[in-house]
Amino acid sequence: MLHKPIVEQPEYNFLYRNGVENEMRRVTQDLDLGLVAYSGLAGGLLTGKYRDGVPTGSRAAAAGLEFFRPSFVSTQRNEIVDNLSDIATGIGVSLAHLALAWCLNNPRVCSVALVVRA
Repeated sequence: MLHKPIVEQPEYNFLYRNGVENEMRRVTQDLDLGLVAYSGLAGGLLTGKYRDGVPTGSRAAAAGLEFFRPSFVSTQRNEIVDNLSDIATGIGVSLAHLALAWCLNNPRVCSVALVVRA
């Protein structure tokens, strides 16, 4: 007997919303499908660490992952990060906390998967 899926793992964050909020909305409702979002911090961009360029040791600085750099140092994206940082400061939380709380505020999102790098 086959069982229907009960969870999907899409990318979802302030900067990438279309898949969850538009493309998957109906299927999550029709199948009562939960979401475990990944990249809630947009690869670290929503922590603010790329506002002044690519830090040593970051994902965008890694050999073989150079294709990430343009999205991390994008002026438009970092303006959004600056605005979100102002909001986070105004309510007394970190930018990362704001970004993750925003993801979890979506009623279809059950959890946010994180990769912690030491």
